[in-house]
Amino acid sequence: MSFELELRVPGLTWQQADAVGRACDGKGRWPVQTGPRKRWGRPRPPALWMPEAVGGHHLLTDEAEWDAPAWDMDPQLLPLLAATIDVLADALPQGFAFRATWTGSEVRAERDLSAAQLRDVILSSSLNGFTRYVVRQADC
Repeated sequence: MSFELELRVPGLTWQQADAVGRACDGKGRWPVQTGPRKRWGRPRPPALWMPEAVGGHHLLTDEAEWDAPAWDMDPQLLPLLAATIDVLADALPQGFAFRATWTGSEVRAERDLSAAQLRDVILSSSLNGFTRYVVRQADC
């Protein structure tokens, strides 16, 4: 099983995707990358994805357990991820959904919260792999 940082953005435009990618390219933020504009010559919708590691350091520690109530995450990397949430909130007025999970794991709960609240969840190392965190349009 592989770990992933899932990011969903309703109505994402290429302009927004490019802006987020540029804003998160560099020190102090977790990287967010855009998908290819075309595949096999066909246009693709805009997409954003986040790698599970930065500079060879994985977000989850070796002690992280699949079914734990919260992930055991590297505390040195949490500020990078939290800073990226701020970028997403600023760049995506339509809101977004974020999830840190094992690939293919079911969503058991969806939690609506503000970007600041999601930032606090991340900084307190309280992300749950079965929960999708939704930052609504009004909260950005």
